[in-house]
Amino acid sequence: MEHYNKDFLVAEIAARESFTQGDVEIILNSLRKVIQEIVASGDELTFVGLFDIHSIKMKPHKSFDIKTNKYIEQDKYRLTIKPSVVLKKLFHDGIRKIDPPNEEE
Repeated sequence: MEHYNKDFLVAEIAARESFTQGDVEIILNSLRKVIQEIVASGDELTFVGLFDIHSIKMKPHKSFDIKTNKYIEQDKYRLTIKPSVVLKKLFHDGIRKIDPPNEEE
């Protein structure tokens, strides 16, 4: 399996869509900032065909505060990124092409 990074995405998008790499870099940086702001605010993001991002409030966590010598309860959150149905299907179809299931099993 290959490992791709942002530089690859910039070059690939620029080549496919006839943009300059500088323009694509600006767009991807803005996309990153917008996604970070949405996540930081606790809001949800659905990027159709790719993923959903949302936070889940978990059971409060009890911890000991050494400054006050008291137990405190803090809300706890978990960030989840769930691939879309389309992305999961593409992944599983691609994996089957790379490593077809053994029909004898």
